[in-house]
Amino acid sequence: MTPDTHLQRLFAAIETLDLDTAVSFFSPSARLYFCNSLIASGRPAIRRVLLPLFTCVDGIRHQTIALWSQGGVSVVEADVEYSSVHGGLAAMPVTSVLHWSRERIEECRVNTWRGMFPRIHAA
Repeated sequence: MTPDTHLQRLFAAIETLDLDTAVSFFSPSARLYFCNSLIASGRPAIRRVLLPLFTCVDGIRHQTIALWSQGGVSVVEADVEYSSVHGGLAAMPVTSVLHWSRERIEECRVNTWRGMFPRIHAA
């Protein structure tokens, strides 16, 4: 399977708020960075740090603007829309850089407006 196929499946898991499936795309030793800060290292820590996001939103939608993959690296630019459980709606650009090894994410760097996600912090 190609990284592009894995990304489509990862985004599908995120959009259905299936945290366990989304986390399964990460290697056991993966690192997750948010706005240039390491926020989680290892699959259990990644799950812990993503749990608040998955519980405060009612939906997440990705519209891919650009996707580039080569040599185990994928770069994705997307417009992402978040609807909150309280009825709010926010949309913003998100750029992610993913490093793959053996069809699993070893490192994921998510870059967007940090003010939108005050509940995301290191596990």
